[in-house]
Amino acid sequence: MSKNIDIRYHHLRDYVARIIMLMQYISTEEQDGDILIKALSKCTFEFHRDRIEVADNPFLIEMEC
Repeated sequence: MSKNIDIRYHHLRDYVARIIMLMQYISTEEQDGDILIKALSKCTFEFHRDRIEVADNPFLIEMEC
């Protein structure tokens, strides 16, 4: 397992050194992937949903009688 991590780390480091890829720090609060893997509060869920530009599906919203 650690050998795979070492290989991936060196591969990414080489890409950054050759300016093929840029790395940017993203704080914990801005990790949009959390919407897919964590139970979030409604406010946090809506924040991430808006950031990844996912719209409400009008067919799934309950209609009033």
